[in-house]
Amino acid sequence: FTRCTIDATISSSPYALEARANESNQNDMSCLVLGYGGLALAQGNPTEGCANAIDAYKDGDVELALEEVRWCLEGLEQIKQSSIATSFKDSFLGYTGGKMENNRNMGMVIINRSYSKDETSIKVTLTQSSGVGATNPLSALGAITKIGMFGSGPTVRLHGHTGVQVSTGRSASLMVTPRGGEGMVNFESRDVDMDEVTAFAKAFMKDFGR
Repeated sequence: FTRCTIDATISSSPYALEARANESNQNDMSCLVLGYGGLALAQGNPTEGCANAIDAYKDGDVELALEEVRWCLEGLEQIKQSSIATSFKDSFLGYTGGKMENNRNMGMVIINRSYSKDETSIKVTLTQSSGVGATNPLSALGAITKIGMFGSGPTVRLHGHTGVQVSTGRSASLMVTPRGGEGMVNFESRDVDMDEVTAFAKAFMKDFGR
């Protein structure tokens, strides 16, 4: 189990997730790879693996072709995760983001960040598979969420993403399935009502994963 806490400054570039692992994590390569999605790719271009896979297959080396395909997919997945991480921008609708936490466990990546304004806060949690393919434990999470969400509460559309509103006596929660179908983004607050949570989620999801 790996837990990384990073101070993140998000820029407009999809690969510019500038992060600094705290002192307890500085020697943990898994933290560095998780926190520096774009930096990990600087050491190798995933398109090289894709092209090498084709060359190996043409040469009759199926084993090497499979290995190159795995590298290609891993590189593309890192690009995707780096792009999604940049969705956790520093502010939305006057709310300012705190420290961003990355947890990685059993093929899952969970990113948490709380946003505060005055005396109120909204917590955002992204849960997603860290790998590629249908065998990953979260590859079907989006589909399962969609199946169950329609009987749970009112549904909303947020820039092409589908969410379900769940209110209790003490909190307002909005669970959103990204349009790609993998994983889930949860918005939750004990300080503001559902309308405010939904407005925040709409702003957050506008450029999600782009």
